Amino acid sequence: MKVFYNYLKFQDIIDENPFNQLRFQFRKEKILPKTIPYDILKSVYSYSEQKVIYSKSKYQKQKAERNLLIISLLLSTGIRISELLSYSS
Repeated sequence: MKVFYNYLKFQDIIDENPFNQLRFQFRKEKILPKTIPYDILKSVYSYSEQKVIYSKSKYQKQKAERNLLIISLLLSTGIRISELLSYSS
C-alpha cells in the first residue's frame, strides 16, 4: 500500500502519502526450544526401568523407582523440571 501511495504522489494524483506517518513494528520470531528425539526418550525410559529391575539393595531400588517416576511424569505430562521441583518442597 505504501508503494502504491508513493506512486500516486509521484504522479501528482495525491499531495501527501498517509503511510509516511505510520511506523510498523514487526515481531521477531520466537525461538522454540529443541525437542529430544523419541528414540532417545525411549532409551532413557528403558534404562530407568532396567535400573529398577536390576537394583541390588532396597535403597538402590527405591532410588531407581523414584527416578523412573520422575522420568514418567516428565514424559507423560510435559511438566517442566522447575515445576516438578517446586512440588518437592
